Amino acid sequence: MQRHVSIVSVAALGLGAVLSGACGFQGEPGPSCAIQSASATVSSPTGVFGPPDIAAVDRAYNMQGSCSVRTSVGDPFTGEVWTTFDLAVYAEYHPAAHEAREEIRGIGIHARSTWSCDLDPWVAADAHCTRTFFDGAGGKAYDYVRSMDAYPVSAVYLGADHREIILQHLIGDYKDKAALFPNPCLGEAEYTSAVLLPSEGQQVAAPAPVMLNVKRGAAPGCTAAIDGVEPVFDVEWEYADSAGSYTIAPLVASFDGRVFTHATPIPFASFAPYGTPQGTTAWRVRARLSLQPDAAWSDWVNFTLVDASQP
Repeated sequence: MQRHVSIVSVAALGLGAVLSGACGFQGEPGPSCAIQSASATVSSPTGVFGPPDIAAVDRAYNMQGSCSVRTSVGDPFTGEVWTTFDLAVYAEYHPAAHEAREEIRGIGIHARSTWSCDLDPWVAADAHCTRTFFDGAGGKAYDYVRSMDAYPVSAVYLGADHREIILQHLIGDYKDKAALFPNPCLGEAEYTSAVLLPSEGQQVAAPAPVMLNVKRGAAPGCTAAIDGVEPVFDVEWEYADSAGSYTIAPLVASFDGRVFTHATPIPFASFAPYGTPQGTTAWRVRARLSLQPDAAWSDWVNFTLVDASQP
């Protein structure tokens, strides 16, 4: 898997002031945080961009800052006691799996968590999340983070303007990478199909099976991992009567190119109920990609079946 991640400076993002205090540590006692740098980037599981589109790409967030934690209240002579520590947050959101990950590191805290979220919690304020894993160690700051089990901590206190800035920079990063790593598998040919077997004009004599093989019209190197089009096909068969009129036959209705990488045999007996008394029948077959609104039927492939056992 290729990952193309560029770290955007806080100056370029304009996130320094906007995200100040957004690490979400508050409470009694609660940390007060300020972020000095941040980044919001995208990566593609296929190494290309164009699809997957901006809604499907993985996202990564980095934040670095400093937090002050009131650990206790001292006596009238000593006053309050504060501990200051560096803080780093690394977070990810994976739309395909609806999974969010967050890691928080600093003096006195190391916490890792994963979440199931219907939307990106660092972009969508109405995201719903459930924590699925939590681990780490530390003091009072760690205890506070552990208690936050309804939402990733670093996303809790982002306002609408914060989220809009993050989204715009994700889009900008996506556009930059789409220009550098475009998807080569675009165009009408991605949704065309061709029947390789049986071949045009082929004559199949009993008891030999009819071999079926279908392929996509994709460009070389294009796979479902890149363009999202699975090699699964609808198949349609027709046979001709003595007058040359064709009728649909309910034979094998699909071909799965993920399972049958070359061809699959269809027993000659499957065709027998639709044969002519003369023992020779003209057939034709065509295919198209399944569940693809842009898919078109392939050209018909004509072949003949000969059953020598017929009188």
